[in-house]
Amino acid sequence: MLEGKQCCLAKRMSRLISRSRIIPLLLCFLLLVATGTGCEPKKIDLEIVQANFYDVEIPEVPRFTVIIGELENTSDVVVVPPIIVEVRDSSGEPVSRLYPSGEMLPEDELPVTPANILPPGAKVPFIFPVDPLRAGDFQGYTFTAWGSAASDVSVNYHSELVVTTHQSAFEGSGREFRFVIRGVVKNTGSAAAKEVRVIASCYDEQGTIVGMGARAGLWRTDESQQYLVEFLLAGEEADFEIREIIIPDTTLMDSYTLQVEGLRASPEEVATAQAEEAYITNISQIIEDTLGESNRGVRRITATGISSGGRIRITFSLQDAGDYQAILEKAKTDVLAVMRALYTSGLLVSEVIMKGTFPISNSVEEEVVTATLGAEEARQLDWVAMTPAGLWERLDDVSVHPTLLGR
Repeated sequence: MLEGKQCCLAKRMSRLISRSRIIPLLLCFLLLVATGTGCEPKKIDLEIVQANFYDVEIPEVPRFTVIIGELENTSDVVVVPPIIVEVRDSSGEPVSRLYPSGEMLPEDELPVTPANILPPGAKVPFIFPVDPLRAGDFQGYTFTAWGSAASDVSVNYHSELVVTTHQSAFEGSGREFRFVIRGVVKNTGSAAAKEVRVIASCYDEQGTIVGMGARAGLWRTDESQQYLVEFLLAGEEADFEIREIIIPDTTLMDSYTLQVEGLRASPEEVATAQAEEAYITNISQIIEDTLGESNRGVRRITATGISSGGRIRITFSLQDAGDYQAILEKAKTDVLAVMRALYTSGLLVSEVIMKGTFPISNSVEEEVVTATLGAEEARQLDWVAMTPAGLWERLDDVSVHPTLLGR
């Protein structure tokens, strides 16, 4: 149990991230980790290392108060959610957590900490919004915390994830002003990692926690495109970026620490994910190779959706062929080429939906052609002898913008 310490913050707007930023950041953080690990609960007491009150006061908006603190797992077992922080006022009465709107926040609805796993010795930040109007003398507040032990997570916890490089900066202005941390996580172990997240704790010069944030998931950049990394294999690296960091008073910020958590992934999980990734890559490559480049200087393929069940959705730009009738005929040729390539590839394809776009009335692309063909009908077709016009008659569903039909 620890007594709270009140931190009086400056009320000048220049020293505060606006309430319009604090509230979305708070909600975003609280919603970040609404998942548990599923185990028989065994209560494990956690130590409150520090707990500090921060008031956000901005003209013409109600005062908003949050408790930002740190808790530590001083036990010899891994602790998992639900993690509860109990706050009592000077009279011993429990203090309820509140939404920024003032509505009471049930203990089992949203977490108080971004951590899903607390190994022995781990220290993580927590946040607890309170009603400033009933708080009274914060000096008399006391805190207790506890979580649940889970032996299965102890086995699966990945302890060999490290941040190798990182950098930070204040970015934006006004409502978009924020503190951002970017870096790289490396798996230094021999097992693949999943459900990786990076947690940031921000401190002032005296080591008092003044802010916190977290980011679930890693990503890589390949040919100017970002994609999420579901599994971080042994020896691999991936990038992270924490943008939703809650710091009520940025002038107090002096330093920060980072920690990484994750679970070990089984070889079967990794193999399944790799097979799905290879499937998606192969399907995407077939579509790209078949459609080629646009002759209008726009992106040829604007969207692709590929499900594990073989349902493929493609949005592509139609080629310019002169008049609208010629454009439609060229679209039919593209539809045949793609559907033939997909249904004769030997890969799982249960349905293909193609949506073609073209600027009819202005320079904005709009969907003007939709063609759908399921696997049942596709199996009955002679793809070698099939013509664009013949396929058009066999499609399960087709729609064309009246302009392309000369209406």
